Amino acid sequence: MKKYFHSFLRISLIALLLPAWMNVLPCTIIAVGKKASADGSVIISHTDCGADCRIRVVHGQSFKKGAMAPVHWGIQDIHRPLNDFGDVIGSIPQVEKTYTYFHSAYPHMNEHQLAIAESTTSQREELKVDMAFCKQIITVEQAQAFALQRYKSAREATAFIGYLMNKYGFLPSCEGESETLVIGDTREIW
Repeated sequence: MKKYFHSFLRISLIALLLPAWMNVLPCTIIAVGKKASADGSVIISHTDCGADCRIRVVHGQSFKKGAMAPVHWGIQDIHRPLNDFGDVIGSIPQVEKTYTYFHSAYPHMNEHQLAIAESTTSQREELKVDMAFCKQIITVEQAQAFALQRYKSAREATAFIGYLMNKYGFLPSCEGESETLVIGDTREIW
């Protein structure tokens, strides 16, 4: 087991340091399942190479039945004040109670240890979106925030994010590219 850990550690360090050597800024995600960790823990990691590295706690809230949740554009914008999540470009039905979560450019974990890691990936040219013409409203960081506010399990959060993308459309916020997510809880990774 020690041999595998050292190999994993070397590969992880190379993955984290290679972008610095190449003068590029990609995000990197790493996932370790229960059977691959020494103590049976589920571990996910995310290097956010964006400009906004501020982390804040967004406390859970209660809402009236039938309320709508705003969908924001600009969550990653470092030039906005700390609790300004960006311009409202739409809305989805709100739940009556939300969970507390850590918010950053890419929201990453809630009070129930549901965690989400993100990495930008390439997208085919014909799938790229022009904001002047598109009707999509859900960025990956907005989907992450909604999932962390509403779910305890990785399985449920994964299904919910898929639902959001199908119903409201995926709006790339990172130079027109796509996104990859790893979603984990204390039992499993998706």
